[in-house]
Amino acid sequence: MKVTFEIDVIDDETQMEVNRILKSTDMASALNEIANNIQKKAEWECESLEADSDPEDGVYIMGRRIREVLVKYGINIDDLIQ
Repeated sequence: MKVTFEIDVIDDETQMEVNRILKSTDMASALNEIANNIQKKAEWECESLEADSDPEDGVYIMGRRIREVLVKYGINIDDLIQ
């Protein structure tokens, strides 16, 4: 299947819509990785923490892991939403 888009980029909102179209496959891949892999990787990392670690360390680890996935797929949220 072949689809052709023709869009006149006249303002920032139109550019943002174009960015969303162009990054849709990367976003789907990132969401798949987040939904299926992040939790287990974060659990393994949390298991290696000291016993007296702060519970917030786990939250930090999850956030860092999600950001790593976004970087891996070249997703800059600021380019996709206002």
